[in-house]
Amino acid sequence: MAIQVKQGYPVLTVDLGSGPQVYMIHEKFVADDRWYKAAVERSGRSIQFTITEEVDGREIPYVRSDSYSLGTKSLFNVDRNATRIYVGGFPAAAQFPNPVRQSNFRGSIEDLTIGEEKVGLWNFRDAHNVAPALGRFDLKF
Repeated sequence: MAIQVKQGYPVLTVDLGSGPQVYMIHEKFVADDRWYKAAVERSGRSIQFTITEEVDGREIPYVRSDSYSLGTKSLFNVDRNATRIYVGGFPAAAQFPNPVRQSNFRGSIEDLTIGEEKVGLWNFRDAHNVAPALGRFDLKF
């Protein structure tokens, strides 16, 4: 699974065993120096991709897109010993199939959650070009 930002729009790519497919290019432009939350929910071959913006303390969800896997498979295999999570990019040596091509991200990331479990961004194995950032409540627009 990959969420990339291409030309300012979030793009979701998922491989459920039949090869990677671009499921959706979300219509919400997110390259505008504001904070957004990207959420992916999957049940079998049904996939929902939601972008939420926080405005004046209220969460505003944008066009909740629904899609269905075109392949015959529906299992998202996550092997604890073999699966790697890359946040913000991936090393040049990593091999990813088309259409995952964005190898870096310029911006801030906060509060990564997989399932119901928060994933800490401070206990990484390797990091490149990482710098502390202001929290979203510290930024003034």
